Amino acid sequence: MGSDSRGSKPNQMAPIATRATQRGFNGFNAGKSFISCWGAVVRMRTLLLTVMMLCACLFTAGCTGGEDEEMICEEEVTLTQYEVSECKFLGGESGYSELSIEMTSTGDSPVNIFTFNSDEYNNWIDCESFGYDESLSEMSSTGASIEGKIDFYDFYVVFDHPNSCDDEETSAIVEFSFKVTAS
Repeated sequence: MGSDSRGSKPNQMAPIATRATQRGFNGFNAGKSFISCWGAVVRMRTLLLTVMMLCACLFTAGCTGGEDEEMICEEEVTLTQYEVSECKFLGGESGYSELSIEMTSTGDSPVNIFTFNSDEYNNWIDCESFGYDESLSEMSSTGASIEGKIDFYDFYVVFDHPNSCDDEETSAIVEFSFKVTAS
């Protein structure tokens, strides 16, 4: 039976490995690293993954943070006397600086548009006196196109029934559509 001088078991070949073949030619190991084994080893998979992520990021809009973040609140609404529609904007890390409000009435009744900071929200919701940004608000509006700078970190844009704080019941219904964009 074929016995080999390198091993005692038949048909089994002992691995032939030398220091040069384990490390590759001249200290480089193709497929595992780009840098010599005697220096810092950078795994090819890690390097390839990094290159792929960089390429993906460069070709994806907004990945590098070069474009402004935009928040959109959009809806078609029908309000009865005690209902409201609101858009809440949280400033995030950098906050918003521009605000655009488009509102179109689809019914006969007007709507109040208020823009105020989050501190004034509780006063408004409780029908108490509240402060609002007059340049980004409009009373009894049947259609509005408002744009301007926003100075609040966290703020609301609310669409309110004109009789929402009245004690006397009314059957007036407010119908409208809106789009609020903060960037």
